Amino acid sequence: MVVVLGEKPGAEGPADTENPVLTPEQQTWVDAVQATGKPVVVVLLTARPQVLGSAADANALVAGWLPGSEGGRAIADVLFGAVNPSGKLPISWPKALGDPTLTYDQLPGANTAANAKYDPLYAFGHGLSYTSFTTSAVTASTSRGDGVVKFTVANTGGRAGTAIVPVHVRQPASPVLTPDLRLVGFTRVELAAGQSKQVEVSFKLSQLALTVGDVDGSGRREVARGAYEAVVGADKAGFTVR
Repeated sequence: MVVVLGEKPGAEGPADTENPVLTPEQQTWVDAVQATGKPVVVVLLTARPQVLGSAADANALVAGWLPGSEGGRAIADVLFGAVNPSGKLPISWPKALGDPTLTYDQLPGANTAANAKYDPLYAFGHGLSYTSFTTSAVTASTSRGDGVVKFTVANTGGRAGTAIVPVHVRQPASPVLTPDLRLVGFTRVELAAGQSKQVEVSFKLSQLALTVGDVDGSGRREVARGAYEAVVGADKAGFTVR
């Protein structure tokens, strides 16, 4: 069963809200459908992340955002399998209304409250497909102010699909407080079932620059010398900035 939930189109001002949650009526509706015991797919037509309540327990969620006049056809193609989805969340999706603004690269230890850590319902970059992918053989190197990360992407499922693979960098030790992960690039790889490809992502080392001294200070920004790690999926590869 398919349930469509969300909000009307709007822009800043009239559409602003202090309570970005599904309405009680929508919650009641989705609860009634789930009570039938049949598989439920929830399609979300929203302008922003909304706290989902029990709708998060659906068998599948499709974020359609506010897709425009051809949105119905596009969403139907995904639901019926004519299109294999590859989209990834450009934001972090909160669990509860009281969650602070959640960013994947927030600084660690700045807040000690139990709900202040990065623990979203769905993380930045989350998104599923009708097939499955793995990454392996990650290497990283630097040359003339650029970094290059190479790795293999494999389609391990039973149908063709598109993998969108992010590349993050972390600094195991730093004199300045740093986010655990920083996105430096990504690649989009189309693969047939069972196919694999070696790909690479390049980035400027200047993307790793941090403010010297106080994190909120006005000091100069510079790239710290030392050891770094490129992170692709569950794999890491070290490199050095000299």
